[in-house]
Amino acid sequence: MFNPKIESDQLIHQAVVEGDITRVSQYLADGGSPNLRDKYDCEPLFTAVKYDRLEIAEMLLAAGGNIFRRSKFRGNTFGAACWNWNARMIDFCVRAGVDINELDQGRTILDCIEGQRGFLGGQQLLRWQATYDKLVALGARYATEL
Repeated sequence: MFNPKIESDQLIHQAVVEGDITRVSQYLADGGSPNLRDKYDCEPLFTAVKYDRLEIAEMLLAAGGNIFRRSKFRGNTFGAACWNWNARMIDFCVRAGVDINELDQGRTILDCIEGQRGFLGGQQLLRWQATYDKLVALGARYATEL
């Protein structure tokens, strides 16, 4: 059933946001595309990473979900993990083979998240710092260092 409070216009994306593993599994078993784009040009795998749905993300990736695609409006899946400071989804993306130093308009993910730091405080800043430290430990670099 369609939930108007969830921003996506596609039922599969809504099931992902809700964490409904059964609906996602049935959708895929019925031949549904793991790469169906919503009105924001995002695929279900992006939505799963954005909303921290690891089991669903793994399921979508195994079904052929494209972890490397960049949407027109929202960036790529790895960016969603980093922008949401989600360490386990960063690990998921790295295990899936993303290039943590890929350039986007001349910037790496470190360049992109650096801009967030000045607007954060308290717990948000701690989460940001943990994400930054994790990315650096994984080998992430600024574009000027490449």
